[in-house]
Amino acid sequence: MASRTQSLSKTFVWILLALLIVGLAGFGATNLGGTIRSIGQVGKRDIPVDEYARALQSDIRATASQFGQQLTFQQAELFGIPQQTLSRILGEKALDHEADNLGLSVGDEAVRDRLMNIPGFQGVDGNFDRDTYAYALGNAGLSEETFENQLRDETTRTLLQASVLSGNSMPSAYSDRLISFLLEERSGLLIQLTENDLETPPAAATSDQLTAFYTENIDQFSLPESKSITFIMLSPEMVLDRVAIEEGALQSLYKKNQDQYSTPEQRSVERLVFLNEAEAQTGFEQLKSGAITFEQLVTNRGLNLTDIALSDVNLEDFGASGSLIFAAAIKEVVGPVETSLGPALFRITGQKKANKISFEEVRNELRDELALDQASRLIESQATNIDDLLAAGATLEEVIEESDAELENIRFYTGVNSGIAAYSEFKKAARELGESDFPSVIQLSDGGIMALRLEEILPASPEPFDDVRTAVQQAWKNDSLMKALRAEAKEKVANVDSNNSLASLDLGHKTFENLTRDQTIEGAPPAVLAQAFQLEIKGASAVDGDLAVYLVQVLDIQEADTTTEQAISLHAQITSQLTSSLSQDLIESYLSGIQKRAEIALNQQAINAVHANF
Repeated sequence: MASRTQSLSKTFVWILLALLIVGLAGFGATNLGGTIRSIGQVGKRDIPVDEYARALQSDIRATASQFGQQLTFQQAELFGIPQQTLSRILGEKALDHEADNLGLSVGDEAVRDRLMNIPGFQGVDGNFDRDTYAYALGNAGLSEETFENQLRDETTRTLLQASVLSGNSMPSAYSDRLISFLLEERSGLLIQLTENDLETPPAAATSDQLTAFYTENIDQFSLPESKSITFIMLSPEMVLDRVAIEEGALQSLYKKNQDQYSTPEQRSVERLVFLNEAEAQTGFEQLKSGAITFEQLVTNRGLNLTDIALSDVNLEDFGASGSLIFAAAIKEVVGPVETSLGPALFRITGQKKANKISFEEVRNELRDELALDQASRLIESQATNIDDLLAAGATLEEVIEESDAELENIRFYTGVNSGIAAYSEFKKAARELGESDFPSVIQLSDGGIMALRLEEILPASPEPFDDVRTAVQQAWKNDSLMKALRAEAKEKVANVDSNNSLASLDLGHKTFENLTRDQTIEGAPPAVLAQAFQLEIKGASAVDGDLAVYLVQVLDIQEADTTTEQAISLHAQITSQLTSSLSQDLIESYLSGIQKRAEIALNQQAINAVHANF
């Protein structure tokens, strides 16, 4: 309980300190002037205009610091900051009102102790400094009397909230039961039934069956509310036939990117560095004689193989010694070789042979690259002309007569991803497109351009049967397959009892052991293990999957071991979370009750005046 009270006290101290920092930064709220001094009352407690303004300004700055930029008041309103600030102040004033009714307050000594311990009022020696105190309050627009009364109220509120939370704890039986639930373990068998396990696969559907299925499941074959959009599009691929690529340009591009097409031989090596030539030579001779292995030599130096590994190194990386290292065979040790770190032994662990891709091998790739680049430039020149035509009032139909663009129509809705709808730029523009919008040129990520026109908003409607016949056939087949698999699974489960397990079905079962509820069975959907925790020992059940049905049987149930380190740690976490949640619920319920009793009255005109001042 003491820790909870201290936590609440520290919270109010830091809230107060944040206000002081704002004041010291030169951003203290000024008096709004005029005859309005309060934005409302909670019981007999006024809410001063300046207090609300300071709190609101502090909250806006706190939010702005999270985004790393200043917020306008309009942005603050979008985040709901004014409402949050007012709600918090109403809660504080309700607590103040309740404390007044209870005759609860703290004495001057408690206020003094709080004052002396606020870091913002301390001098360089760490003690309370009167001048610093006066300067900080002046910048915050507060008198000493006002500030000390606020400090008294905050301390009193802390005591009042602490009294509400005193003795608050969740019964251990709740945590115990939850731990038993979470750490219980199940073991059992699993069988996956697929179409291959059916003796007779579902027959093909007749036309009447497909028509009936289409009608019964019309929602599956309906389009949502959509936009009929006419668009023109000009992509690099559409103008490739107008692009001529010279052979010399291809050769130049190949030479420019030579490093991509020619890689030298590379080696992976282990480099063991010694302090001097003598130690390196001694180590090398021990290796040659077989007195020690390379691994032992590395271990004797207090290292492991990962410490000395070098991968994909080139011949020139080793200078004059490169030829020696690159002439060695895999697993061979060479040296001593002088390096910038000292004499070293090298063991060869891997090799990548030199690779050179000829011009002819990449010629088509290079041509496509240059062609697309030139096509994009050609489109840039046409884009200006198209934009001018649209600005002058030309229709999309007229634009295609003056350019290489093509005219098409699409029914667009969320989920369409083919054709032009594969472009993110199109999706964004289509979602925002309105009936009054005029077409304009929009750039595409591949260098192409487009322009859109909304024709009409189409209501949700079924797709014609002939248009979706293939989809209906597949859906009917899947539905028939699942029905057959469920029937097969039901028959199998019916034959499973305490003396007959799934293993006896000879259908390629797999086992799972000691799994808790938050785990999964490999290769099975989460619903399978969830079902396993609904069964008794030896019990079996069937669970639908994706064009498959899973048979699951529980063979063993292990009650949770609450004495393990994991269980004890989890118990502590759950107890802490539950107690915190209970505390929050109690405080919210208490605040709601005292706010109703206190009778809150707000002056919206005064609140608007504060907001306007921002």
